[in-house]
Amino acid sequence: MSIADYFQQNENLRVETLSEQKLVRGDMELSKRLDQAGELLEIQEGDAFIQQGDNSKSIYFILSGTTEIVVNGRKVATRGPSDHVGEMAVIQPTQLRSATCIAAEQQLVLRVKGEDFNNISEEFPKIYQPLAKEMAKRLLERNNSMPGHRENVRVFIICSVEALDIARTIQNAFEHDPFNVTVWTDGVFKIATYPVEALEAELENSDFALAIAHADDRTLSRDVEWPSPRDNVIFELGLFLGRLGRSRAILMEPRDGEIKLPSDLSGITTIPYSFPDEKNDVASAMAPACNRLRDHIQSLGPYNG
Repeated sequence: MSIADYFQQNENLRVETLSEQKLVRGDMELSKRLDQAGELLEIQEGDAFIQQGDNSKSIYFILSGTTEIVVNGRKVATRGPSDHVGEMAVIQPTQLRSATCIAAEQQLVLRVKGEDFNNISEEFPKIYQPLAKEMAKRLLERNNSMPGHRENVRVFIICSVEALDIARTIQNAFEHDPFNVTVWTDGVFKIATYPVEALEAELENSDFALAIAHADDRTLSRDVEWPSPRDNVIFELGLFLGRLGRSRAILMEPRDGEIKLPSDLSGITTIPYSFPDEKNDVASAMAPACNRLRDHIQSLGPYNG
């Protein structure tokens, strides 16, 4: 009996193995949903199951064996059990495959079609957090080999549509500083249509990322409902945290009122702000936070690492 046949006949084994995936993190219900939606594939050594440049839209969860990641004919990484490959084309359907995935040995993978994965992610939105972490890790691995030198500081502001007034106030406050400030204005996070390529460009070109933790949503934690920022704000901040580090990925949170944030964000640089109800007093109310931010940026300067 082949390993594929053994897995095919043993649902408990499949679910248990999937629960060890980095995106699943022990969630048995999520593991069961992926198992139901996925297709087991046995890949022979040397065979490519993803080709660079094609437009296939599936994500693959590696259950056994190892995969070589090849870009433009050069091996750049290796993935093994508990890893996934192919997520970028699922997140951004218009993007062609950026790498070829080749079985380094006989291996078993679970293929989940992009549409099915997106439906599952709507049921289990917490899958975005480990997905962001893994993307940040992989981007950092790539970026470590691509250093660049900049003279002027570039600041990228992450926010929801509801927090755009805050973002623009900060942008205006730096009008006479030697900073290039960009505001991200695509405030509604939809994983199936997210402009990953644009976000990757910002990761490459930014010296600082500023995330505004505005109380846009409500989160239930231990039977208590808390105000919380939008998922896309946390997702993007996680990517920049992996690229720039804790001192350059900055969180701005309201001075008044408790905001529920993921525990993984503890220890990052935070700056409190006050935003008044009356818009004619916005600039003066935000001035202390902008001054602290200015001092912090000037103390570190451009990111040339």
